[in-house]
Amino acid sequence: MSWQMAERGSIYYALILNGKNELVLWVTESSESVVAVNSKLYNCLSSSGDCVVSVRKTKLKEAMYVEIILPRRIKITSSLLSQLRNSVLFTPVKAGGLIPIDLEDTVLFLRVKDAYPDLAFISYRTKVVLY
Repeated sequence: MSWQMAERGSIYYALILNGKNELVLWVTESSESVVAVNSKLYNCLSSSGDCVVSVRKTKLKEAMYVEIILPRRIKITSSLLSQLRNSVLFTPVKAGGLIPIDLEDTVLFLRVKDAYPDLAFISYRTKVVLY
C-alpha cells in the first residue's frame, strides 16, 4: 500500500473509515473524502461485492504511546516482530480501532487497545506496547 501524508506544520490529515471496525488511512490534502485501498485490504473490508463505509476527514498528531493486541493465531518470531515494527511506523491509529498490516500472502489486522492521544500516528518516538 502506498499512502501519502499531507503536512501543514505538525498536523497530518487522514480519513477514518467507520465500518464494522474503524480504520484510519492517510490521505493527501483535498476537499474530497476519497480513499483508495489495495485489493487485499478491500477484500478484507468487504466479503460481498460492495464495500460501503462512512468516511470522515480528521487531523492527526504524533502518538506518545500505543498499546497493540496481536492475534492469538499468529506465531511470534523475531522476523515477524521486525516486520511488524517496520510496518507500523508512521501508521495512523485510533484507540479501539484496527491497523492493517500487509504481509506477503495476507492482510493481518492488529487491534489498538489504547493510544494517546486517542487519534494519532506512530513515529520513531512513540512507545509501542504489544500484548
